[in-house]
Amino acid sequence: MNILKNLFLLFFIFSILIVSCNPNKLINNELKLFAARNYINWFSTMEVTILADDFVNSGKLLDRPNATWWPLVMLTFLGPKAGSNRVQCLIYKVPYINVENSINKYGVLKVVEITPDDNCKNHFSAKEVTSVSGIKNLRIYLTGESKKMGSGKRTIPSFTMGVSLNRYENNTWSETKWIYFPLMNAEAKSLKSAKQKKSKKLSYVKKRYHSSIVKRKNPGVLYFPLKDYLEGPAEISSELLGTIDDSYPDKTSIQCHKVDGNCQTIGDYICDRCRYGWYEVVGSACSKVKNKYCGPNKCGQRGWPACPRGYQYSRYIVTAGCYAGNQSGFCQENLSTYCDENKVLVCL
Repeated sequence: MNILKNLFLLFFIFSILIVSCNPNKLINNELKLFAARNYINWFSTMEVTILADDFVNSGKLLDRPNATWWPLVMLTFLGPKAGSNRVQCLIYKVPYINVENSINKYGVLKVVEITPDDNCKNHFSAKEVTSVSGIKNLRIYLTGESKKMGSGKRTIPSFTMGVSLNRYENNTWSETKWIYFPLMNAEAKSLKSAKQKKSKKLSYVKKRYHSSIVKRKNPGVLYFPLKDYLEGPAEISSELLGTIDDSYPDKTSIQCHKVDGNCQTIGDYICDRCRYGWYEVVGSACSKVKNKYCGPNKCGQRGWPACPRGYQYSRYIVTAGCYAGNQSGFCQENLSTYCDENKVLVCL
């Protein structure tokens, strides 16, 4: 375990050096610290809400109104304990530079922390996590797809927040500096706008043999907070769901994904936290997306869910739903399909 920790620490240090160094000149300590602290916290980000829609991803500068605070982005990421999340706000104080009147109020980029049930709009003086001052020409890019900038010489990776700015250093303005923050747990559906009243409909891949998991940086992998992992794996273990002995017939299996008849997800998708993988079950009125449970797959055995035949087969041959004899699932020899109390097709 110590070897694994050391390797992980080396990877982290190497990553910080990449994102916080300029080929010609090192970023000074304040900006370097800002980049490092937020890299650690936001690495396990699950949800991002864009609060400044006209600014983020536009390539425009936020330069009005002068000397005022603006909330830009709200990030939700895994906390140090099981079931706990942390929420931080990225806010910006617009610079006011008037050469004629010798006014030099440079911009400030600050991160504050709020409670999970709060918002960022009225918390500019909340608990500060980190900040960097003396900046202008701030631009922020955040998207689920990789994005080419300008002439295409620079690309923002998918599920990554890219920040560019100029900094007043040594009595002069620096060249443009770039910092990247990978959002490893964010999904396409979790990148949203504050103006958006509800989450967008999930876009599932419907091609044959393709996974129905929503798009993210590394599908099926859950990244825990870097700081907490380096300090010890005890709390991380409690984030995982299920045991090797969980059994669907014994009613100990954990359902990690539930959909309704319109193929809409109910609750959170948590299958990426299943300790021993997950499996799909048949029975929902939705033929395109199936409910899922944590644990080893023993489909087709007595008392266990029937094995799914696949989307193409079920779409053309049978009707979706949970009823005895439904051919969208199949069992071992001498067993037949029946609908149980969970509306899951099981083998008996």
